[in-house]
Amino acid sequence: MTGSEKKLKWLKAAADEILSGAEKAIKELDLDQVEKMIEMLLEAKDRKIFVVGMGRSGFVGRAFALRLMNLGFNVYFLGETITPAAGKDDLVIAISGTGMTKLVVSAVTAAKEIGTKVIVITSYKESALGQAADLLLLIGGRT
Repeated sequence: MTGSEKKLKWLKAAADEILSGAEKAIKELDLDQVEKMIEMLLEAKDRKIFVVGMGRSGFVGRAFALRLMNLGFNVYFLGETITPAAGKDDLVIAISGTGMTKLVVSAVTAAKEIGTKVIVITSYKESALGQAADLLLLIGGRT
């Protein structure tokens, strides 16, 4: 087997693993919860929506915030210099695989104190974020 063939084999194996993981995560999604999330997003269309996450979850959050902005939502990624203060009628979407990321937990705690609705996307229902959620979306994948 040549070097190119080995690389191609490795790339195919990596792609198969990624696709398999994505397929599994999609199959495990609770579609009722996804529908509720969409409803909450649409209800917040004319208010501020804040997305927060760190590390890989932050990258996903930034990409999601960008998509929401492209759809006409008034969305901010928490921690950016142009992020305004949240209000009672706003919405926070918190993303954390562990559900325990300190900055994300702090942001959700502050949001809950002022009455902001919170959607949490995590792999752990019993985590601090999972317990604080107004709506919880469980995403598999964390081991």
